[in-house]
Amino acid sequence: MKHHCLTSNVFTQETMTLESEVKIKRPEKAGQVVMSLEVDRQRNRLQAAEAIAQARLAAGQGDLSSAGLILENCRKMLAETIGLDAELKEMQERMASRHLGERTSFPD
Repeated sequence: MKHHCLTSNVFTQETMTLESEVKIKRPEKAGQVVMSLEVDRQRNRLQAAEAIAQARLAAGQGDLSSAGLILENCRKMLAETIGLDAELKEMQERMASRHLGERTSFPD
């Protein structure tokens, strides 16, 4: 991708256009994308805030059923994410206890 930059020479007051090319090398195949749990939590908070704002707007216009649906849909979406988070936490705890069991040896 070529970019143009307009600059001026401070000594001669002459205006010049510079051209440069920027290349971003990316892999041919994208690897597995891993999202940080904290990033996911922040994304969920933003989605919840947006749903609350939309629900308030609908309720302010007297459309309480739409407001309820907006909140319910957001709640269901977040419940799926939280369920996955709980599943991952449970698996992590099992692995930690298994690792502790492997490190602990009892005399026969």
